[in-house]
Amino acid sequence: MEIENEITVKVNISKKELLKFLKNNNYKKIDSFIMDDIYYVEKDKDLDVNPLEILKKYILIRSINNKKHYLMYKYKEYDKNENIINQSKLKVQVTNKKDAEKFLNIVGYKELIKVNDYIEIYEKDELQICVQYVNRKYLFIEIEENEKYDSIKKLIEILDKTKINYDKSNYFVNKAKVIFEEKYRNEI
Repeated sequence: MEIENEITVKVNISKKELLKFLKNNNYKKIDSFIMDDIYYVEKDKDLDVNPLEILKKYILIRSINNKKHYLMYKYKEYDKNENIINQSKLKVQVTNKKDAEKFLNIVGYKELIKVNDYIEIYEKDELQICVQYVNRKYLFIEIEENEKYDSIKKLIEILDKTKINYDKSNYFVNKAKVIFEEKYRNEI
């Protein structure tokens, strides 16, 4: 399984303002794509527990630009403050999204939520900033460890140095939890 460390934060300004800020600060756009995720959990999973307990282990079907499709298993561990302390994933490419959906239903999984991300990736000085506009409603930034920024502490420090206006109260925003609560708890 692939182990990855990253931080995800909620942005406090509009998408237009953020993109203008990045451009004005010499970040170069290096990629953009649409990522559609359909989250699946066991059919008998209790949805009345803490959403992070539900989203600790799940399978999803990921489509990139509706051309490449993957079946993914994701696992996350959280501390008492709901910070991610460990996460991993396993990904296999599938040729047909509909067959993957049928397969998951047959083996006892049900659809939980859908997450649509419009993603733009910007880069400057070995820092890649992944701007994620989620379900046409939420704006997040995600940055991942690399050789230069090889710890969560370094990721937070470099993100602070960018001067991007973001919510500093949570460096591990779980997009799926936000969408889950919107759909099942109506808390947002």
